Amino acid sequence: MLVFLFASWMISNVAGQAITIRDSTFVLKWQCNMSLSNAPYGVIGAASLIRCASRCLENNTICLSFLSDKSLPTNVACCFYKSFPSSPCPIGSVGGFYSLYERVGASPETTTAPETTTPPETTTTPETTTTPETTTTPETTTTPSLTTTQTELTTSVNPCQNSGTWNGATCICPIGCNGTYCQTCYKDCSEGVADGLTGTAVITFIQPLNSPAAFQVLCNFDNSVTYIQYRRYGNISFERDWQSYMDGFGNIDGDFWLGNKYIHLITEQKSYYLGVRLYDETNSWRFDMYPDFKVDTEANSFSISYTPVYLDWGMSPADSTKDSLNQPFSTYDRGHTGCATSEQAGWWYNTGCTDGANANGVLPINWSTIRGVTKTGLGLV
Repeated sequence: MLVFLFASWMISNVAGQAITIRDSTFVLKWQCNMSLSNAPYGVIGAASLIRCASRCLENNTICLSFLSDKSLPTNVACCFYKSFPSSPCPIGSVGGFYSLYERVGASPETTTAPETTTPPETTTTPETTTTPETTTTPETTTTPSLTTTQTELTTSVNPCQNSGTWNGATCICPIGCNGTYCQTCYKDCSEGVADGLTGTAVITFIQPLNSPAAFQVLCNFDNSVTYIQYRRYGNISFERDWQSYMDGFGNIDGDFWLGNKYIHLITEQKSYYLGVRLYDETNSWRFDMYPDFKVDTEANSFSISYTPVYLDWGMSPADSTKDSLNQPFSTYDRGHTGCATSEQAGWWYNTGCTDGANANGVLPINWSTIRGVTKTGLGLV
């Protein structure tokens, strides 16, 4: 469970703050109304300042500082760097929308000046802390398990529900469930965080509010993430029919799609951010977030809704024909545009298909400015 502590600091002549997370401290170095325009090591849209610091720490081999942008009152954008950028502020300017935080004790490669036109660079430094790896052997295709929840104790040999194990006297419950007969399960992975669980790739039973049964998901308890998709090996085809995308496919320990009916059950119970994490073949990464993410019922074609991020990329591109907002889910056997056939994957397609905003596409894929993506993860926070 993350613990966030705050302290008040005076940095040069800037009255700012330091942020301490997991014994690492980020210190405010400068702030003004002139931003750095290039963030080659990832950007989070619509995120909190604390989440920015946490994400930078997770990628501490390539993220040594971050710039928070509060230029719009309802959004925060965080730009990540593996350097300590020089201040673009005019002399005497100590306030504004853009604030640079540096990680104490980090070793920057260089100190860089503000960039304006250079395209985002890539890095060959391996990322070592964020991609959950619970197995090194790719698995064969299986469907995520679904266990019927019993309402009363039965007379069977094993009275335990939700894959609990009877030891002759009591039920030994799986992660995520508790109670005399393992009949009560988490509603999502955040409840495990509240229980003090840790780990970045933990198979867990959950039962959302309106779900008739518990089912398994992959949890990142260190960041309160419930994964709905993960691709780490590239050994599972995502060219599937409507039924497969509805029920889910793949291996919860490897590459998988959780299932649209399960994603709907999770997202209808409260407001979530959808986090999209992407890695290319050199382990350069990008992270996008979409607030108020929700998947509708099958009767409404599992259509998607979210609050568009004001930065024009990914699922909210400037080209309105490629915007996923309010689009129904499509597969090759049930699509309104034909894009699922041409893209060889199910997704929330608009009339212009995706142009790099489809995390289910054939690997390697392109997403916004990161090219050749070989690993993807979609998680609810």
